[in-house]
Amino acid sequence: LVKSGKNLGGVALIIVGALMFIPPGVGTLTMFAGLVLMDFPGKYKLERWAVNRRPVLRAVNWLRARFDKPALEFWDKTRKSPEPNATG
Repeated sequence: LVKSGKNLGGVALIIVGALMFIPPGVGTLTMFAGLVLMDFPGKYKLERWAVNRRPVLRAVNWLRARFDKPALEFWDKTRKSPEPNATG
């Protein structure tokens, strides 16, 4: 029941985000929040792909720095471990 509620909330956020897509940024953020709430096959892969985009990674690391958390590292697919200090 909780899982289906999360999925319905996620779908609702995606729909609202699509409607708010005209002003840039707000709709995208709302749609991303909807995707994070939902459970579906390939979710982890999609989240990882999104966070590996440099502008997203910079924004995530800015937020993490504001809350005194260590920065996430850029994941280079050709290497077996994260690339140190490749956040910018």
